[in-house]
Amino acid sequence: MSTDLAYAILDQLGRAKRGDDSLTIAGGDDPVFKTPWRIAHAGSAALGAVGLAVSDLWRLRTGKTQAVDVDRHAAVMSLRSNTYVLQNGKRPVSWDPLAGHYPTRDGRTMFLHTNHPHHRAGALRIAGAATDTKEAFAKIGLEPHMLGPREFGQVLLEEVRRWGAVARETGVKLE
Repeated sequence: MSTDLAYAILDQLGRAKRGDDSLTIAGGDDPVFKTPWRIAHAGSAALGAVGLAVSDLWRLRTGKTQAVDVDRHAAVMSLRSNTYVLQNGKRPVSWDPLAGHYPTRDGRTMFLHTNHPHHRAGALRIAGAATDTKEAFAKIGLEPHMLGPREFGQVLLEEVRRWGAVARETGVKLE
């Protein structure tokens, strides 16, 4: 089931299943955590699709294929990794107040993941911010806004269309 979903994700991006693909998703099933959402299924499928995309890059570079193996339990744990690590002996903040979706000058949206100190420091450094607050981003014209699932899905769809057009215009082929 997760494998089929991984290929459905890739199909939406214009990448069909190939005979020499090797994708294995194993290691239990939902629920991994007490939640009504089937995050093991969805998370392992998403990571499997990413693994196959990375395998495609490897194929382009070397001409060789790679097998992709995803463990469902490990996949789910990776989606909540910020709750399983300690920073200076303490649990990190679950959701940093600076994290969020920000509009870009070209009308698109970017997501800042600042839940770890080095991610936060990097985002602030790139933005040229002197302080670690949202006000620093506001000074350079960035204002965070949260997207709902539909809005975020629309952003993703627009990006797929945009990069699909770039691939078609430049003649890039997926094998």
